[in-house]
Amino acid sequence: AVARLNDPALFTVMVGDPQGREGYVSELKTQIDRLGLANAVHIAGHVDDMPTAYQAADIIVSASTDAEAFGRVPVEAMAMGKPIVAADHGGASETLRGAAGQTAFGTLFTPGDAAALAAALQQIPALPAPEMATAARAYVIANYSTQSMCRRTLALYRSLCAAGRAT
Repeated sequence: AVARLNDPALFTVMVGDPQGREGYVSELKTQIDRLGLANAVHIAGHVDDMPTAYQAADIIVSASTDAEAFGRVPVEAMAMGKPIVAADHGGASETLRGAAGQTAFGTLFTPGDAAALAAALQQIPALPAPEMATAARAYVIANYSTQSMCRRTLALYRSLCAAGRAT
């Protein structure tokens, strides 16, 4: 996708632990070199201070090839007030579609499709408007904070207990 954008101002940092997939990281490095992107793409690997990494970014991309049940990258990006581009599967689909009613804070692309990722990146402004960042953070707090999750879990338990007594 970076090669398709052909934007000399674009600099991509790939963050994340290889989780035993060092061969995949090696393939990525080979492809970066082959495409002449060594000055445009850096593989940072594991980062201890993710809030700082998020703050340093203009756009967050979650390009997972396998669907994740929850996928916290989109939620973390929204909590940090950053626009998110994510693969359209798993939890990312639900998170971004759920947020769409409150904020247009991200976009989805077909997993594994570099052209679709490049197009999605072009749809997102590099710096979100302050009201978009505020709305995204509010959405995360309302739906994913500890307090919100506990409140909804207790409400579910109460409804199940009430239903059990009714039978």
